[in-house]
Amino acid sequence: MILCEEDFRLGGRLLSDRAEIDAKPAAVWAAEAERDLRAMDNVTVMPRGAVFGVYDGGTYAALERVGDHLIVPAPHQPRQRLWRIVAKSAVVATGTLRAPHRLRRQRPAGVMLASAARTYLNRFAAAPARRMCVFTTTDDGWSTVADLQAAGVHVEAVIDPRPEVSETLLSLAEWAGTEVYLGGHVVGVSGGAGVTGLEIALDGTTTTRVRTDGLAVSGGFNPALGLTSHLGSRPQWLEEVAAFVPGEMPPGMSVAGSVWGRFGLGRVLADGAAAGGAGGRGPGLRGAAPARAPGA
Repeated sequence: MILCEEDFRLGGRLLSDRAEIDAKPAAVWAAEAERDLRAMDNVTVMPRGAVFGVYDGGTYAALERVGDHLIVPAPHQPRQRLWRIVAKSAVVATGTLRAPHRLRRQRPAGVMLASAARTYLNRFAAAPARRMCVFTTTDDGWSTVADLQAAGVHVEAVIDPRPEVSETLLSLAEWAGTEVYLGGHVVGVSGGAGVTGLEIALDGTTTTRVRTDGLAVSGGFNPALGLTSHLGSRPQWLEEVAAFVPGEMPPGMSVAGSVWGRFGLGRVLADGAAAGGAGGRGPGLRGAAPARAPGA
């Protein structure tokens, strides 16, 4: 079994989001899972390895970055290595890409995806700004609000184009003294080397300005389904998540998690366990009980 991960650590969003799996922080759970996988003699873990091509006969192409991250690579080692992998089965768990919000006016430094802001905070312990605003079209963006507040970053305002959100989310903003603009849109960002303020449209005609050092944007999710279409399969529209998901799968390939339009940590864990168990059965391999997240 070969596990390819384009990052240098396994875990994906578990490294950047505050969540729990099996009653422990998700990042800790991911580190323990990686340790267990590396201890298995029939498993090859390939960090910094990106699968970029799918071909006939269960053939996959992967690029491993061997020494690109090193100032001085080890003697007689390449910087990159190209792998040709022929597999009986493969599970694609590439997740989703966060959709940005298109601004009508300039976009100076300090405008970032809401998921990137959480990565700065939770994975690298770095505050992306002293005062920040969050624009979000989904409840996921409000998780960034909570994480910013927990890290001591003041959230000046939350702009959500939806006409209403849950009282729980509103109380989160009220507790921290954060302005909430429901039905609002960010139409402009001022600043040069960094963000200094936002222009928010409230009803199509009225605008207001907010001073801030940064803007975190959450515009929804687009499944990263590229690998599933390399052999001609066409994506299909899934109204439930308002996004395209993989269509008919190539022989020997299956998908798991949010790339399939299945969101929520508990659902993703269960889906991954099912796909891995179905695709990874063979000599010396056996399925394990799926991990559990709170509420799953």
